[in-house]
Amino acid sequence: MKTKRIAILFLLLCLSVMLASCKKEVTVTKTSVNDELHLIVEYSDGSTKDMGYIGVADESKNITVKSTKINEEMHLIVEYSDGTVKDMGYVGVADESKNITVKSTKINEEMHLIVEYSDGTVKDMGYVGVVDESKNVTVKSTKINEELHLIVEYSDGTVKDMGYVGVEPPLYTVTFVDINGNVLSVQEVYKGRDAKAPVAPSVADKVFSGWDQDFTNVQSDLTVKPVYQNAAEYTVVFKDSDGTVLKTQKVISGHSATAPSVSNKSNQIFIGWDKSFDNVKSDLTVTAQYRAKKTLTVTFKDYSGLVLGSASVKEGDTAKAPAIPTREGYQFIGWSSSLENITSDKTVTAKYKMNGGNNIMDVSYVLNSNRTVTVTFAVKGTVEFCGAEGHVELPDGLTYKSLTQGDGATANFADGKIYFMFASNSGTNVTADTTIMTVTFEYSDSFTSGKLKTIIEDIYDQNYDLVNSSVVGGEIKVK
Repeated sequence: MKTKRIAILFLLLCLSVMLASCKKEVTVTKTSVNDELHLIVEYSDGSTKDMGYIGVADESKNITVKSTKINEEMHLIVEYSDGTVKDMGYVGVADESKNITVKSTKINEEMHLIVEYSDGTVKDMGYVGVVDESKNVTVKSTKINEELHLIVEYSDGTVKDMGYVGVEPPLYTVTFVDINGNVLSVQEVYKGRDAKAPVAPSVADKVFSGWDQDFTNVQSDLTVKPVYQNAAEYTVVFKDSDGTVLKTQKVISGHSATAPSVSNKSNQIFIGWDKSFDNVKSDLTVTAQYRAKKTLTVTFKDYSGLVLGSASVKEGDTAKAPAIPTREGYQFIGWSSSLENITSDKTVTAKYKMNGGNNIMDVSYVLNSNRTVTVTFAVKGTVEFCGAEGHVELPDGLTYKSLTQGDGATANFADGKIYFMFASNSGTNVTADTTIMTVTFEYSDSFTSGKLKTIIEDIYDQNYDLVNSSVVGGEIKVK
């Protein structure tokens, strides 16, 4: 029975140290186990509490107390060697206002554990010797680890964790904010511990250099701000291919430089720069790159597809046009695309506008690849009319092949002529973009040009009054 009581007392020392280290004015002064194996707790105000039976029910099973601890509700929890657990009830005290900590522990000559607290008080925690003194095992040392547990080392090499004996250090609030005071992180840190910094936000044209104060070994509430420095500035020099400096620019680290304008040279095309100048991180020299100009061909065609001429031109230069073409009843107004800054082989077509006056019918044509020409007879002028009839006479060298009638028109080929009639479907006057007929002719090898003679025999408006008119653009050229 003596051996078991010593074991129980030895474990109760952990309880006494833990209770002594809590923040309080009324403290546990003594714990003992009476003859009935009840745990008796005596407090500094003279009161006592019977915590109930702490032994085991059946000693024949050799079950012992394995550990004791106080949970968050300040209840004493006893764990036995057979795995059973018993809640012994509340053992805390009423006043936790004092911040008292364990200053030192030592074993005196009577093998009692002596605990000294930060307020100068000293407490004899009782006998902490070993269970079986016949083995001559003694306490070698005691220490409090990082978790504030009392660790007892014995002379036979065994070590025992006596449980938590400290008091919680004060908690301090460490707040990390950005340069505008916006909160980045809020942390609660025990006194003497370190806070963990968040990632500092990026600031335009600035470089993060650290925090404005130390947040290791925290001893008070802190507000910590990031510190920034002006970003480094670098020089970017743009040079031409011959080494001529085109531009010098100062650029903040991480920004991009702006290139100068570069023109093509007489026989060279500018194709870019020899290196990137985005996200600049060092001084740079950037050199213009060129390649030789290509020789390109610009082909000039009339509205019908007749080739008027061609010009060889250096890439990026301006092409020289042939003599301005003429077209009966029309005025030349330019080419279908620009002749400047030629960058590829291209074909340009002459553009015209119809002369004013009484022009009523446009005779236009397109050359085909099989020695045929397609001629369109259409209303293109400014005169309004409702109906017309006439015929077309063919020049030598053209042979009739086929025709297609336009909307509201009838046409046929007879006696070497093409006869046509037209009347608007609505019975009202029509103006431009009304096709009367499309005719395909074949031309001989000797044919170079000729006029399609178009005769308007009758033309009238919606009131059946005669209309003054003329035909334009009737000449065909194939060479």
